[in-house]
Order: sequence, then structure tokens, then C-alpha cells
Amino acid sequence: SHTIHEQVGFLYKGKMGFNVGGEKRDLLPGDFYRAPIGIEHNAWTYEEPSILIDIFSPIREDLIKK
Repeated sequence: SHTIHEQVGFLYKGKMGFNVGGEKRDLLPGDFYRAPIGIEHNAWTYEEPSILIDIFSPIREDLIKK
């Protein structure tokens, strides 16, 4: 979970499983997910490679290369 960051993601390629607040589901290309502030979440991949685009608000400064 994140204390100050809202997180959303878009699965561009592959297949991934997501657990957001205890609700598990599979994402296929074109699907979105949302992990609100303070909600436990995790993700996993299956056999094929996947490309996921994550978006954080506000920006996660700790993920920016300096």
C-alpha cells in the first residue's frame, strides 16, 4: 500500500494477475486497475512476458533516476 500515492495501471501486453484490497482478477491487454491510497495490492505474471504501464499521483520521486 502507499500512504500518499494513488496508483493506476494499464496492461499493454501479456497477462497479469492483480490483488487490490483482497479482490483478485486477471488483466488482459487493454485492461486497467486502480490501487487507491492505503489499500494493500500486489501483482504477478504468468508464463508470457508482460508490459504494464503504472501511473502514480503525486509523482514517485523515489523511482526517478538521478
